[in-house]
Amino acid sequence: TTPITSLPAQAWRTLELIEADGTPTRRGILFSFFQHGEGLAIAAALEDPEYPVAELLFDLANLRGGPRFSEEDAFDLGRLAACCQKAFRNADFEGYLRFGIPTDYAAGASEAIRNVVLHGLGKRQLLTPTLRLGDIERALLEWKSLLRHISHAPSYPWERWHSLQQAAARQLESD
Repeated sequence: TTPITSLPAQAWRTLELIEADGTPTRRGILFSFFQHGEGLAIAAALEDPEYPVAELLFDLANLRGGPRFSEEDAFDLGRLAACCQKAFRNADFEGYLRFGIPTDYAAGASEAIRNVVLHGLGKRQLLTPTLRLGDIERALLEWKSLLRHISHAPSYPWERWHSLQQAAARQLESD
């Protein structure tokens, strides 16, 4: 009559957050700097040496995008989602991943942020029948919050992590 549930240690091994002896992996250490699936996504993206940090910086907006940014017929979830699915093989872990992607992920948020921040497009130009001004403002706020979190997170001896921290700090200074 006892429900069968997986233990956290089993999930950590499945997601390659710890070694067989329980020692945290690089992915596990980076994951520990964040809440929910964000750390998993960031670690997976940094593990892809072909993923430019400058591109990842804006793709991070998708992590907290929410459902209003996802179009119903969107087939391309973006590079960040692809890194997650490759690293986590479509795993489902409640509150963290669904089909290998963080649960609050929405592919359209990064494009909105790029259009506003990089291209100087007015927020009102991005509105749709389902995407409202408050959604865009919230996405900008969440993105900046995540950049702040990254820039103030602990140091870790990995050049890609340092590059992301520095890029996040520079972006925040430019605003």
